Amino acid sequence: MTEQKPVIINLCPTGMIPRKKQNPQVPISPKEVVADVKRCYELGFSMVHLHARDAQEDPTWRPEPFKEMIANR
Repeated sequence: MTEQKPVIINLCPTGMIPRKKQNPQVPISPKEVVADVKRCYELGFSMVHLHARDAQEDPTWRPEPFKEMIANR
């Protein structure tokens, strides 16, 4: 029997492009992102690559949404 190596699954729940009108399931708010990440972690995902959005669903690099995601993990 061959030894299986661990697999690292990197989750990017939001990305930079999709909007709710394109896919109603895409998480936009920090609360939605955290909920999706928790579900995926329970399924075995190993890491997460976070993007944040503002209230208009535009990508943002402002620290506030990231702080909210990290604080509510």
